[in-house]
Amino acid sequence: MAKGKNFNLFLMDGEETGRIKCTLGNWIGLAYKIPRIDLEKCKERADLKQSGVYFLFGKNNKDEEQVYIGQADARNNGTGVLSRIIEHSIKDKDEEYFSEAVILTTQNNSFGKTEISYLENRFTSLAKDNARYNVINKNIPNGSNVTEEKELELEDFIEYSKMILGILGYKIFVPLIKRESDNKDLLYIFNKKEVIAQCKRTREGFVLLKGSKIRMKNNKSLSDATKARQKECVENKEIVNGILKVDVLRTSSSAAAEFVLSRSVNGKEEWKTKEGLSLNELEAKEFAPLMQKQLNNKDQEELMLYISAKRKGADKLTKGQCKRTNEGFVVLAGSMIEENYTASTPNSVRLKKEECIENNEIIDGILQKDTVFPRSSYAASFVLGGSRNGKDLWKTKEGLSLNELETKEME
Repeated sequence: MAKGKNFNLFLMDGEETGRIKCTLGNWIGLAYKIPRIDLEKCKERADLKQSGVYFLFGKNNKDEEQVYIGQADARNNGTGVLSRIIEHSIKDKDEEYFSEAVILTTQNNSFGKTEISYLENRFTSLAKDNARYNVINKNIPNGSNVTEEKELELEDFIEYSKMILGILGYKIFVPLIKRESDNKDLLYIFNKKEVIAQCKRTREGFVLLKGSKIRMKNNKSLSDATKARQKECVENKEIVNGILKVDVLRTSSSAAAEFVLSRSVNGKEEWKTKEGLSLNELEAKEFAPLMQKQLNNKDQEELMLYISAKRKGADKLTKGQCKRTNEGFVVLAGSMIEENYTASTPNSVRLKKEECIENNEIIDGILQKDTVFPRSSYAASFVLGGSRNGKDLWKTKEGLSLNELETKEME
């Protein structure tokens, strides 16, 4: 397990959107995050008249993250790295515009031309390799020859600097996935038994892995955001002949599956483990010990819950009852069931409802048999139709929502 680290952040203006100074105990480095409009406020700071490396962050006309990486030595006129950034702000073109600067220097003014040239070269190479941001430097700057002792010192500086950039909100050096653990947390989309796409669960979302097959179809249910991202990947040659050439981060399992299949889908059902377990089933399995612990700690009994809503144009409410049990959420016989459903209804719920109607388990909109669902939202969708948030809609007899009830139980 990695050891914890303690970074110190000082809000120089007392605001989280203002200037930030960052230090770390037993580290010679010093970092500043400065909004463009606040550069002039820092002109008298002695440590910003030293040598240093800087990152100029902004967005291009496609709203994509971009960065310029540079360095500046202390000058004979008593200015240094900050003055170089101010020169950028005066002369930059529209495509070079930046909104924030991050400056890396030292607390003991120990960096000279050799050190900052080495750092500029390494930071630019690392940023280009990681490809999180568009690096707008025209060329990778020349490095400098350093002794092996100095190289070790500077690489240590780089490692801490990478963490600081991440803490300050810039994941420029954070890889989408850690290659050394590629086989862990992998999920697949299958066509029959053939794997057509792979993704990996991460702390940021779901990373589609290069080599995945992308079905480039213009389906009506495909979201505009996914269409735009696919088009961008094709234009940048990141999708060639339907094959993904780079790792792509998506915020949810459904967004990742939609990107692959080019239609609106439930990612928790489409993504599966190598053994065929759906993401939905996998998460239920992962959370089962925690849920069981909560049940044991609270000596929780089966709980009755109620739901009601009026469909647009309908004369009366659709009402249902369910019981929360260790197996899931049991919609009780006698509940009123909305027999129509919209495109947003989860596929598994739609199929279950069709099965119940076919088997006469729903007659004239009334459920004839208790029916269990793994999630409260599926139970709510079964009763009311459409996509529903069960944690808000199911309520106790006292009017407490399931969400409020679970929050109270966790206290």
